[in-house]
Amino acid sequence: MTREEALHNLNLPPDAGPEAVEKAYQRLARRYPPEFHPDKFRTMDESYRQLTSLPAMIEKLLAPAIEDSKLEPALLAFDPLVPEANLEQALYEIRAAALAQALWKQSSFDRAPKSKQK
Repeated sequence: MTREEALHNLNLPPDAGPEAVEKAYQRLARRYPPEFHPDKFRTMDESYRQLTSLPAMIEKLLAPAIEDSKLEPALLAFDPLVPEANLEQALYEIRAAALAQALWKQSSFDRAPKSKQK
């Protein structure tokens, strides 16, 4: 789905900003609740996610540079999902830091890292 299609699905002009996207989504979500209009709501939700997601915002910011340099847009595409192994490690570190903060009333992020001595 392109930005233009997403804006069209939310009934917005091409120059709509983030506030207008949010208001349009809220308005349409009240008008077409998922219980009664599941297909319409799914389309609206996909459009909203397209307009507010990080990869879409990066693509929007880089679009002029891509067009000027004649680069292939697929070269700059990336998968925003975090690998499962990294996610588990990150959650473990967050839990450990939260536990340390709760036990010691000091965040592990506030302490200076220990340097290795030879």
